[in-house]
Amino acid sequence: MHFSYDSGAPVLNGATLTVHPGERIAIAGPSGGGKSTLLRLLLRLDEPQCGEIHLGSTPLHDVARSDVHAHMALFSQDSPVFIDTIRNNLRIARPLADDEALWEPLSAARLDSFVATLPDGLDALVGEAGRTLSTGQMRRLCLARTLLSNAPIILLDEPTNALDPPRNWPSSKLWRKPRVAIRSSWSHMPPSSKAPPIAYWKCGMGGWFRCDAPPIQ
Repeated sequence: MHFSYDSGAPVLNGATLTVHPGERIAIAGPSGGGKSTLLRLLLRLDEPQCGEIHLGSTPLHDVARSDVHAHMALFSQDSPVFIDTIRNNLRIARPLADDEALWEPLSAARLDSFVATLPDGLDALVGEAGRTLSTGQMRRLCLARTLLSNAPIILLDEPTNALDPPRNWPSSKLWRKPRVAIRSSWSHMPPSSKAPPIAYWKCGMGGWFRCDAPPIQ
């Protein structure tokens, strides 16, 4: 697959990547190596100039964008927290989710203890009209919302950015989704004995390479 922005230098130049059902992948590489571009291509926010992406056996360009977004949930560095209750912020991902379903991703994102201390709990207001959240707490709330989604493919862009390591990293419960694609530096996403194995990839101008272990940054 090949892709470049505005006819500039190629960001992806002959990249080939296969993700099997139930597989976790972790991608590392320098800035400009194509990590975020890959996520944009998967979500059909951009289209490759050459090559194809397939969702199962179907070319992605034959799948309506609305259907693509129903199959993929993105947690990015720009994911917003809305001026509303914690409950309603979460239910954007799954409007009919009950309280038990809401607490599970909060636990995976390690925000459940904080929410439990709030007088209004899930009904606490956050944002300008309510309680001010720290940057890390906002990231955790957005991560929990992504995990609440029923989408079979989860895309995580720098999922531990702004989170205090190591005991406050998201728990291994995060990996219960059937397929997870990660863009993260290895120092921010240590392997877990309770999590499924990771397929490691390193990207850069020299191409994309599968690794047997986390590459040294």
